[in-house]
Amino acid sequence: FPPLKLKFRKETVAGTVFDGLKDIKMVTHCQNESPDYEQYVLQEYLIYKTYNIYTQVSFKVRLARIHYLDIYSPADTLSRFAFFLENPEDMARRNNGELLEFESAPPDKLDQDQLALMTMFNYMIINTDYSIPIMHNVVLVSRNYFEPPLPVPYDFDWSGLINIPYDSPYVAYLSGSPERIYKGPCLRMKELEKILEKMQMKRLEVFELYVEFPYLENEKKSRNIQDLHLFFIITGNRKLIREAFIKDCPHN
Repeated sequence: FPPLKLKFRKETVAGTVFDGLKDIKMVTHCQNESPDYEQYVLQEYLIYKTYNIYTQVSFKVRLARIHYLDIYSPADTLSRFAFFLENPEDMARRNNGELLEFESAPPDKLDQDQLALMTMFNYMIINTDYSIPIMHNVVLVSRNYFEPPLPVPYDFDWSGLINIPYDSPYVAYLSGSPERIYKGPCLRMKELEKILEKMQMKRLEVFELYVEFPYLENEKKSRNIQDLHLFFIITGNRKLIREAFIKDCPHN
């Protein structure tokens, strides 16, 4: 089944982790046929947690074990992992801003540091399922009229780090798997080194997140760590940086 939105009465959540919330989105396992779908949820949860390592201008998530009770067929009752996703308005307020309701946005009018981080992160997780010009899987946070908006990505289930076995029209594929493609702004080597240094500085924290997470199957955990390790190899080598991010940019 699809993601669910839980709605609360104020008195029922007072004093709980949901205190003050009217509703919240819960990302679920989607299908029951295979245990892989619960693992996909855990992988997407880890991607959100990884982006939290790099920036506070990101969606917070909370892992939960959910018990689903079928009142018409008790035998179909089951328990699965899911995670709660911070409401966009709450994320914006936490970052001293407000959510902008735009249907499109020119990338050059956004905060360029945050744009570079967001697009490089999507390259890191092998994700092309986003678009700023049509505001697909991206929201904008404005702190004030005089500063450019901050782009914030979400919905990473099509990323190659997860590699769900069905296609999306927004995803670039190579040999049947999502392809690692950079969709960010054209940057010169000095600009790239600035953002990549920030990514590299957090690599041990990223690996620690995956290694210490107890619920991901070893095979998927190992593959994810290998994919992330390859990103850090590419972004730690000037020749590979030029090949991946500079060669095809018009001004280079």
